[in-house]
Amino acid sequence: MQHFAYDDHLNVFRLPVGWVCVFESVHPSFVHSKLLFPSLSLDTSPKPIFQLNQAILTPNLPTKQYLVNRVPGGPLDPTYFADYDGIMQACLGTGAYCIIDIHNYARWDGNVIGQGGPSNDEFASVWSQLAQAYAGQSNVIFGLMNEPHDLDINMWADTLQAAVNGIRNAGATSQLILLPGINYGAVGGFDSSSGPALSAVQDTDGSKDKLIFDMHQYLDYDTSGGNPECVTDQTANLGYQADYLRSTGRQAFLTETGGGNTDSCVQYMCSQLAYLNNNADVYLGWVGWAAGWFPFPWPWRPYSRNQLKPTTCVQGLSIPTASSVRCPTEPQTPCL
Repeated sequence: MQHFAYDDHLNVFRLPVGWVCVFESVHPSFVHSKLLFPSLSLDTSPKPIFQLNQAILTPNLPTKQYLVNRVPGGPLDPTYFADYDGIMQACLGTGAYCIIDIHNYARWDGNVIGQGGPSNDEFASVWSQLAQAYAGQSNVIFGLMNEPHDLDINMWADTLQAAVNGIRNAGATSQLILLPGINYGAVGGFDSSSGPALSAVQDTDGSKDKLIFDMHQYLDYDTSGGNPECVTDQTANLGYQADYLRSTGRQAFLTETGGGNTDSCVQYMCSQLAYLNNNADVYLGWVGWAAGWFPFPWPWRPYSRNQLKPTTCVQGLSIPTASSVRCPTEPQTPCL
């Protein structure tokens, strides 16, 4: 992790964690992300948050344990949380921003939180405990949930409100909180499917400026990220939502995008990142799924296979050929 922060000038790490899901990866997959500054040139001078211009890389943490010891609303499992906190401290030690991302699709054992599954209070309890642990860490960002889907958006907004309250009441009052919409966080249709309901969620002081919409957008033909070729940079979708964000005075973070290590994905990924960089007033940053397209059943996707490295797009370099950004064929040792 120090290598990516110090040698590659990366500035945010996203650290997914399973609330209840079991992760049994042999090799961790990795995610690139970036906080945006409206310039494509590499600028390593110190700046406030969201005025940084380096790319970011984060590990998708594998584990065989449960964050809360198999009890929704229960205490954090001390052994597993110690392991996770070790990764968090390594991240924070680089001076980077570190996103905690509960990666469970709004579910516990297949049941939707607050909609037949665990209660909102049980979900808020998990976030309250995490927030208490990192209340004094201004570089922590709370990503409430990865890719909610097939649920009632108004009830989901109530769930997010409970989590926001839990975080703030635990003393973590300065950090950003990422609010995910439905439809797997898709950019397309966010303004109608998720925006109105999520706009009602507010901070405990009544403000909303630290509550950031959490969106995902892939570049292949079915926008799933499951295909090696990219067919669009999705700037039309992103542009439509940029207009919506400006009209409502809100901001978003694109926390997943990406594609295969192919010429088409190099072209469209760099084009997409250029658009995001030029619209940094509403898009605070991006996260690219650097494991590439999904040829392997989850979670068996070795880090080194089919990987597109978005850092080539954001450090002032010309767009490379796909062959110039391929990784070695052997899995690499995680830099933690």
